[in-house]
Amino acid sequence: MCAVAEDARLQTELRRWQSAGLLTADQVAAIVEFEQARPAEPNQQVKQQADRTVTLVEVLAYLGAVVALAGVLILLGSRYGQLGSMGRLSIVALVTLAAAGAALLLGRRAWGPAGNRARAAALGLADLGVAALVFQVQVELAGGGLASASNRMVLIGAVVGSAVAAGLIVWTGSGLLAFLMAVGVYVGAIAIAAMHTGAYNAWALWGVFAAAGALLVVAAEAARQRRMRWPPEVLAFAGLIVPAILAYIAPQAGMDVSLEVLGALLSLAGFGAAVLRSSAGYAIAGAIGVFAFILEVQVRHFQNSLGFALILVTSGLALLGIAYLTARLLPRLGRN
Repeated sequence: MCAVAEDARLQTELRRWQSAGLLTADQVAAIVEFEQARPAEPNQQVKQQADRTVTLVEVLAYLGAVVALAGVLILLGSRYGQLGSMGRLSIVALVTLAAAGAALLLGRRAWGPAGNRARAAALGLADLGVAALVFQVQVELAGGGLASASNRMVLIGAVVGSAVAAGLIVWTGSGLLAFLMAVGVYVGAIAIAAMHTGAYNAWALWGVFAAAGALLVVAAEAARQRRMRWPPEVLAFAGLIVPAILAYIAPQAGMDVSLEVLGALLSLAGFGAAVLRSSAGYAIAGAIGVFAFILEVQVRHFQNSLGFALILVTSGLALLGIAYLTARLLPRLGRN
């Protein structure tokens, strides 16, 4: 964050000097390029190495979150009926409160980047607990049996979990919480689609997930405005990749080629967004989406034909092109 702040101050000063006529635009660009290419000072390199170090606190937090989550799932799965309403709710509530308490304790001291990641793991477990608790309360009100669960209950739980994750992202700037938010948003989209009975219209199904993806892209840009590091990339990747891939899957029944083309254009737009926003998340999603489109076309339209071999050649050339574009993007993405 210190390096980002220093770069921002440098660029502010350079713009001020350029406005005063002391520097030209070419000189400003040359100074910025020189400063960004300058190797980090030894103490800064040591700090960066420490930032990447995984500590015992972090490892224990990850293990604790995974073990607690697995324990809750096994307990509820094997003793669901025997626990009763209060038992089921108490278990989920206890884990949620314990995870939130652990996160608060980890936040009381300056543990450094590893400690912040450990806190994010605890908050992630707490967020899942909140969503599960909201879902379970609805199930208990409907009779207590899982057979009484409905898509509406799943939707409400997913929406609450996503909203909590969004608030925690603002507080912590955690990429893990951004991932949980993306999962919650798409689980909500699945629940909305599942509420519809009868045959699905491919465009309507895709529209639900496209709206969910658009919400994640908006969240990604909001996180980018706050100068967060990982949430914008996670949310940008999730917001783009699912609608693009779904565009190739949704039209299978109706063979709607226009929706396939829309998915390809959306993937190509990811490259444009990667350049404009200096975003690795958009770039990776765009690359995967373009290659998935090529595979989709060859499998569906050119299987067992001469076109299949030609498409394979095209796929290889496309990968080379993607590699070239990625190589051009990486220096810019690294500087940002």
